[in-house]
Amino acid sequence: MTKALAPFASKNEITEMQGRLLEAMPGSRKLEPSQAMALAQIALAHGLDPFTGDIWWIPGSGAMIGIKGLRKEASRGIRKEADEAGLAYGSYWGIATRIVDPKTIAAGDEDLAYKYELRDTVSIAAHANSLKRYLDMEMDLDQAIAIVGPAPTVVGYGIYKKGEATKMQPTEAALKRAEAHALKQRFNVEFNIEVGNGDMIEGDFIEQEPRSEEAILADIGIDKPKVQKLPRPVEPDMLRVGLHTRAREWANKDAKAPAKLRQQLAINLSSLFKEQGNTADQKNARHAFTTFIFGVPSTSDIAANEVHALLQWIDMKQDKESEEWIPSMDAVKEAGLAYRHVLKLEGQLELSEAG
Repeated sequence: MTKALAPFASKNEITEMQGRLLEAMPGSRKLEPSQAMALAQIALAHGLDPFTGDIWWIPGSGAMIGIKGLRKEASRGIRKEADEAGLAYGSYWGIATRIVDPKTIAAGDEDLAYKYELRDTVSIAAHANSLKRYLDMEMDLDQAIAIVGPAPTVVGYGIYKKGEATKMQPTEAALKRAEAHALKQRFNVEFNIEVGNGDMIEGDFIEQEPRSEEAILADIGIDKPKVQKLPRPVEPDMLRVGLHTRAREWANKDAKAPAKLRQQLAINLSSLFKEQGNTADQKNARHAFTTFIFGVPSTSDIAANEVHALLQWIDMKQDKESEEWIPSMDAVKEAGLAYRHVLKLEGQLELSEAG
């Protein structure tokens, strides 16, 4: 069902934003007054900020919502659905996986493709309630799942065509497109929401220092939930969900990750796997871990926001006596659990223990 356009702001508010867009927006010489008026109306109606990349105007195409704007709409939408369903809190999360053979989704051999699996608390709660009805009838779980179906997941796909012009890194472009595809399927936004690569008229990125979790969530219109944190170390699947959630928070800040920072991340990750022995084994463990968490083995290929999420999770601190940099012991334990989980999935752990 398509939702109605939110009530427009007052004429004065629209006119004021129109003036700001024509005066201050980079590339505003390409923006006609009528286009600035339309952009101002849509931005104010949806609570989107054209100066921070939530929404922009592409000549010949119209208003386009950015990935940050899509996340805002999704966050508001899931909170509203949770309220209507009587749930204490509504949230969504996703897991991105690189598609090894792009031809399976009609992409070229040398294209870069990702799959983004989106889940949310409202859909999962509805699914659980449906299962419970059959379980209360003394039906076993397999029979109930056969009737109700598996837990709801929305799948989005993103492709970067080799050689295409884009301001983003290829991996970042494919990841954002996959996430946008999933979000557009799950949540309704009534105007054109293509994430384009045209001649964008958009705001400049303002570099910011890392801030608290509360401040990051406030930027996207979410109050930090008052819930008790899970005791650590957490299980591998929960770790993956947690790191994807943290990466999404960093993505809302449009985080940057130069090569030097990625190299530091590789060193920090390797420090989690010292028990593996030599450098080569540590590297193999590191690659297996990042593939399990973000779908790619190398820190050169993961998205910038994922780099920051991992660095924050590892939480390196310098020992006052030895002056050695040491990772969080929780991170060490969680990385070890995740690596053992990967080996078990691949059948290697059983073989080594049997031997």
